[in-house]
Amino acid sequence: MLLLFEALQGYLTSARKLKLRPQVLNQKSDPEYEKLWANLQNPRKDGKNPNEVFTFGFLNLSSRIPATV
Repeated sequence: MLLLFEALQGYLTSARKLKLRPQVLNQKSDPEYEKLWANLQNPRKDGKNPNEVFTFGFLNLSSRIPATV
């Protein structure tokens, strides 16, 4: 998971260096991930979750990028 966050940090840093518009970062997610997210947001009534997830929720990635001076 740490490698994923490092990759995201590099992606955002590159976007900032290239002065890309924020719309570039707003890409459509894969249907597989949309389904997984929906399952996590609406757990089953019996309390069991068929998907094993290490971390999920919202993460402010912009706070992980050092400000340029």
